[in-house]
Amino acid sequence: MTQAVLFDEEPRLAIDGRSCRRVRESIALDEETAVKRIQAALRRSVPKAEVTVAALRDWEAGATSRSMPEIEAWAEALLLPFGAMADPASWARPQTDFRTGEGAASYSTHRKLRTFDAFCELAKEISLAEGSAEDVSLPVGDLTELLDARGTPDDVAIERFAMAIRGTIGLTRARQDQWADDEVALADAATAVEGVGVFVFTLSLDTAELRGASRWDVGMPPAVLLSSGDGAAPRLFTLAHELTHLCLRQGRREIALCTPFASRKTTNREELVANRVAGALLVPSADLEPLLADVPFAADYRSLPWSVRQGLRERFNVSNSVLGVRLAQMGFVGDPSLPKPSKRGGGGKGSLSLPVRYRRYLGPRALTGARAAVANGSLGVERIARLLDMRTDQVAATLET
Repeated sequence: MTQAVLFDEEPRLAIDGRSCRRVRESIALDEETAVKRIQAALRRSVPKAEVTVAALRDWEAGATSRSMPEIEAWAEALLLPFGAMADPASWARPQTDFRTGEGAASYSTHRKLRTFDAFCELAKEISLAEGSAEDVSLPVGDLTELLDARGTPDDVAIERFAMAIRGTIGLTRARQDQWADDEVALADAATAVEGVGVFVFTLSLDTAELRGASRWDVGMPPAVLLSSGDGAAPRLFTLAHELTHLCLRQGRREIALCTPFASRKTTNREELVANRVAGALLVPSADLEPLLADVPFAADYRSLPWSVRQGLRERFNVSNSVLGVRLAQMGFVGDPSLPKPSKRGGGGKGSLSLPVRYRRYLGPRALTGARAAVANGSLGVERIARLLDMRTDQVAATLET
């Protein structure tokens, strides 16, 4: 496979190739792409290594003895930590279904989420180049501590946890007061989240299927995916929701796939808690209560005077759906008949060039980190191109200021 470029005395380990093939198929990775990934990773330690599809098929046919560099490259291609290669099947990415009913597409078959995987790989490379792979500071949450004895969300504990997250990312009332509109609010909140070591990415997702995702695999920095198909206010809530998942899933490999909007139908306790924490994070009770002190109780959110609703929207820059649920939770209105989330924003390709779209999708931290890594030689344009499946000239145009 490597055409004698590895020394015979190179230590070799036995690997179950069939298990590796099942892992590859579970993440919808075709043979050609897997070979490209393996060869790219292997050439960092064995510059003249050559990998072919035929060689990969031989590896995956059964038990195989491979060198350490080969195994490391194979693990990277399968999005696994090196240690997982001892028993690859046990580390296979779960076939998590979207929460939209029977027969919904799984993570591994969703094209946009495979792009999110590529973004996460780039985030890992940037973090390694920066030396910041372990430089992530988020409050550690315990789901059981955010539930009461009946297993329902504990509002007191949730408010306390939300305040801890606000403190960590530096989200203060004074900072929110500077948010002139929804777009400014989203941009500033994303900056705050990226400031603690999280990467924020955007793709044009079908919001009827998926509003966001988050991932914090072993050896990778945490990352959040937002949908450009949502308006800025809905995306702000998704960001807070996914940030909560990251706090709850530190050190675990689960991937959160969410339709987070005030879903009163979900029975998943982590989803319920993430919704509550996100609401408290963006609309703290200490800031909300004074604004409603003289407002009479209403049957639902829509029954509040328009001036009150508009004032709350302008103050907190979250959607009417979020405000409706938040006020109901705090007892200011009855069970709300929620307005549908905004469909503003759009996310299609339109007339934007590919580099412009990638600059919008990758996020400030990823772009800044990639530019710095390319400038100091720790991460090449070719490597980024392989990760994102782009041409080198497209990567160069994407990274231009």
